[in-house]
Amino acid sequence: MASVLVKVGSIYPDPYARKMTGRSSSRLGDTGGLTQFGANRLILQPGTKSSLRYWHRHKDGTVIFSHAEPRFLVVSTKAIFDVTTYSDVGSRVEIDNKVAHFTRRDSSPLDSKRPR
Repeated sequence: MASVLVKVGSIYPDPYARKMTGRSSSRLGDTGGLTQFGANRLILQPGTKSSLRYWHRHKDGTVIFSHAEPRFLVVSTKAIFDVTTYSDVGSRVEIDNKVAHFTRRDSSPLDSKRPR
């Protein structure tokens, strides 16, 4: 696991990014060369949120939680294009070829384009 890159935080724009302080993830599937699905290990510091509540339009996935430690294994299909909806906060993100574009419910920009 030493060669796996650890990413701190999330791709969310502020103010949502601040809610993820203390969150880190490792892209195990990318390191292992998986192309059809991803496997990510998510580690949370006490009191940290894992994510906003969401659903994907073009992907399926599952989360495996460790009760012994604040760790998750997130496994999902990969898609070049996906739309993720965050209904609790009235926003969504379109990810196209690894570039994320966040908008509000009315389609106005929430943030500039960000690499995923």
